Amino acid sequence: CGHAVLILGGGSGARRSGGGAGGCDQKTCTGDKGSGSCVQGYGTRECESRSVKVGAASRGLLARRDIGTAEASPTLLEACAGSEGFRPVEGQDAGIARMDVVIDLAVGSFAGAVGVLVGHPLDVIKVRMQQSSQYRSMLDCTVKTLRGEGPLGFLKGVGPPLASVAAYQAVCFASFNMALSAITTESEENASMGTLFAAGCISGAATVPVTTPTDLVKIRLQLQTDAANRQYSGMIDCAAQIWRSEGWTGLLRGLEATAYRDVFATGFYFVAYHQVKRTCQRTGIFGERSEPAELFAGGCAGVASWGSASPFDVVKTRMQAENAQMQTSALQYLFRIIREEGYSRLVRGLGPLLSRAFFVNAVTFYAYEEGLRLVQSLQDCYTPSSSVSSS
Repeated sequence: CGHAVLILGGGSGARRSGGGAGGCDQKTCTGDKGSGSCVQGYGTRECESRSVKVGAASRGLLARRDIGTAEASPTLLEACAGSEGFRPVEGQDAGIARMDVVIDLAVGSFAGAVGVLVGHPLDVIKVRMQQSSQYRSMLDCTVKTLRGEGPLGFLKGVGPPLASVAAYQAVCFASFNMALSAITTESEENASMGTLFAAGCISGAATVPVTTPTDLVKIRLQLQTDAANRQYSGMIDCAAQIWRSEGWTGLLRGLEATAYRDVFATGFYFVAYHQVKRTCQRTGIFGERSEPAELFAGGCAGVASWGSASPFDVVKTRMQAENAQMQTSALQYLFRIIREEGYSRLVRGLGPLLSRAFFVNAVTFYAYEEGLRLVQSLQDCYTPSSSVSSS
């Protein structure tokens, strides 16, 4: 093989079939030209590579951790340790790590856009029920919106989340993977629930500055039910009016409530996803196919995270819907709702919230995993044949 990096297939379906005179009959040594060949059991001959990298079991993407420190492949380490020229490297290869981040950003954006389009009608219903008492139920809100505004009424406010979805989903998934790599050497598939929760909380905190102004503009647009008396002509006009009347801090209205809602909920999000997915795989409830497990696990993750965050989601919606200057904190606002309207107000809109959470997160996680598989298959298909040569 004669190259520096050995790519191993991961759980997402990474495949590299080898050819060339080097005799890589199972996996392929690829990468920069160097002095190395395939490892026994993963190809042929001895390994003389300067740095052997292993793809993450949960991702199947390029170069997650150095073989010299990875516990997952002692066979490879043992086979390579005594080989001439072999030297384990510390940390991740910078170029490959950057490529992983780019892939996370691109695939996360694609998955997020799909999720927004699928779930926005239910989001409109949820916001209106949380803000107003004129709707008796989810069905009543749906019928009144359809009668008064037509089908396009369910797409009000779709612009801000769709425009920012690249930033939000990219930050969410990329920060999660970066946090996980910083916390543990375990792959995402093998990490403990506590580790996944911690990485998820960090991811949730990272998304708050992106989510707050986006949700603010979205909610203001969604609550415009009277076409004849619209205050905002669109998302840019809405953001501009808030900026002129309240300054840049006005665009961060509800930041505290968003943080209360998103930080721990995102931790639950990733824990629930992996717990359900592992259970499905262990029990074989969906057979050998991974797609149904990913869809089901994604939906359950959405229900767990949004269900736990419902009270602060109501608080955030109410705070961001008000045009007056806010003089209270998120916690003070929460206690005021309980005192004046009762605990039941904190679960208003829970029906559309959980329905949206299941479908949106099922689609988002599935689109994310499918996007990663597509990227890997393209990497496999377009790897230059010249990169595999005889040693």
